[in-house]
Amino acid sequence: AGAYLVHDARYTYYLVGGSDAALRNSGAMSATMWAAIELASKRGNGFDFEGSALRSVERFFRAFGGRPVPCSRVRRASSRGLSTEVALKQAVRRATRR
Repeated sequence: AGAYLVHDARYTYYLVGGSDAALRNSGAMSATMWAAIELASKRGNGFDFEGSALRSVERFFRAFGGRPVPCSRVRRASSRGLSTEVALKQAVRRATRR
């Protein structure tokens, strides 16, 4: 198993990791993650798992006691320029279908 980590002044970030599929149940990935968390602690950093949209991966990360933190916000903003662009694209699509 292995993990690619990046550090800054405040955090250690887990970017990517993996393990041999034949040895998935060996605990090697859990040991690798634990070693990464210990490394962050020794550096005085927090550890950022960087999250996952895959339920099995998210469940694996949560088993280490982390807490989910929202990292992005999506907002809708009115934009006259965007509305005009969307209307033009729709008009072009309709015209080219004929």
